[in-house]
Amino acid sequence: KLSKKEARKRRNNRIKKLIQPKNALMVLNELVGAHEFLVEEKHANNDMIITSFAATVVIDGIQHVGYGRSKLSAKAAAAENALKHVILTKMNKSDTSQNENDQLNWPQIASFALYKLFVNWESDIFQTFKKAPQSADQMNPVMLLNQMRPGIIFEDVAKIGNPPNCVFTVKVACDGQEFYGSGSNKKMARKQCSYAACSTLFNINY
Repeated sequence: KLSKKEARKRRNNRIKKLIQPKNALMVLNELVGAHEFLVEEKHANNDMIITSFAATVVIDGIQHVGYGRSKLSAKAAAAENALKHVILTKMNKSDTSQNENDQLNWPQIASFALYKLFVNWESDIFQTFKKAPQSADQMNPVMLLNQMRPGIIFEDVAKIGNPPNCVFTVKVACDGQEFYGSGSNKKMARKQCSYAACSTLFNINY
C-alpha cells in the first residue's frame, strides 16, 4: 500500500504532465486546430511610423481581432479573444448537449489559466534583483537583455527609405523606461536598442 506522501507525489506528477502553462495561441490550436492570422500595421499620420499592429483570425466564420504594440502581442490578443469565444460557446452547449465535441476541455482551460496566473505574477520588482553575469560586456546584448528581463518584446517603430538603403528603428520598454535603436536591418536595430538598455539598466560599459 502506498503511503500518503507517495500517493500525493504520484498524483502531483500526473497533474503536472496533464496541465502545463500554455498561452492562448497554443490552447486555441489544440482546441480548433491551426488557423491563419492576418496581421496589419497601423501607421501614424505620416505613414512612416508604425504605432501598433492589428491581428485577425476567423474561427467558425466569426472574426476575432486583437491589437498590440508588436505582431506577436497582437496575435496573442486575437487568439485570446477567439479562445474566449470558443470556451464560452462550449460552456453554453455543454449544459444541454450530449455531443462529446461540445464538452469542455478542462485540461486546456486549466493550462491557459495557469499561464495567465504566471504572467500576472511576473513583476519587474523581482527581476531587478537579478545581477548581470560576469563578462556581461562581452555577451550579445540581445541575449543578455532577454536573460535579465525574460519576456521583453521589441517593437517596430519606423522603417525609413527603400531597399537596400533602409533604416529600421525599434524600441523596448523595460523597468518603466523606453530604449531605442536603429540599424540597416531589424537585427542590428535590436542590437543597438539592447546596447542602450543594458548600459542604462545594468551599468555595462561597452
